[in-house]
Amino acid sequence: MESVKIKTANYFYLLILVLLSTAGGYVQLKNIFSGLIITEFGFILLPILVYLFAKRYDVKSILKIRRIKISYILFAVIIALVGWVVSEAISVIWLFLAGRWIVVPPNPIPAPENTRIFIEEIITVAFSAAVCEELFFRGFFMTAYERAGSRRAIVMSGIFFALLHMNPASIPAIAFLGILFAYSVYRTGSVFMSMIIHFVYNFMSVSIMKLAGGIEQQATSIPLESAIAWLVLGVMAFLVLVKLLKKLDAVTKPEYKPAVGGTADFLRCSIGHWPIVLSIILIFGQIVLLRVFKF
Repeated sequence: MESVKIKTANYFYLLILVLLSTAGGYVQLKNIFSGLIITEFGFILLPILVYLFAKRYDVKSILKIRRIKISYILFAVIIALVGWVVSEAISVIWLFLAGRWIVVPPNPIPAPENTRIFIEEIITVAFSAAVCEELFFRGFFMTAYERAGSRRAIVMSGIFFALLHMNPASIPAIAFLGILFAYSVYRTGSVFMSMIIHFVYNFMSVSIMKLAGGIEQQATSIPLESAIAWLVLGVMAFLVLVKLLKKLDAVTKPEYKPAVGGTADFLRCSIGHWPIVLSIILIFGQIVLLRVFKF
């Protein structure tokens, strides 16, 4: 059956952005944990499932729900651990370079003070986000953009994944992660690969927050020494990550889809399409408001 169109993915991106910015914020203010569950399953996953079933699409094919080899799971865990170091390095360097112009929104996730809260955060922050966000971005969204070529789909999946988080301090790091997630799905053909990487990454973040006692707001002033240390660590981790991905490349045979159409045509039907234009305006509008009013 015919795949989802790029324009359809763009419409759903705008819909999800609006839901997250309105109803999502409301339910999370009421209760952060139940609010996150409602946000992930109700506002991100449910709309695309309703659409796919209503249109009688091959849901498993569109969302890339395919079994993966047991050996890939170990790859995914190690990639997540090394990728976490690289993403942290990117965040630190980005804040060192641009921190004076960035207002970081306070972390809505409280520090896990006990085992019960820790488990709640693993379920909401790690599990539900890994499942729902990957099914949308590396399943629905990436499949649609593969019409224009595999490379374009990987990059756009990562960029729009980062923008939807609406955190100016984390956009470069999350874009890197999104591209990493997308590449793992491209190589294996299964969204379960990126789900595992995403889950392990978020699990690490929650665990470190618990060990550190929680950080209310990420620092935007980074000392030069810290930036240099993280730069060195990040480069080393990136080199390790490249080797890991080459090993993954050696044991996988993806279905490569060449670029279709020129760059101008692709940009016109992607970032030039009105739902994406409006989405970008809304996202950066919220970032500017955060800067002006320092919420």
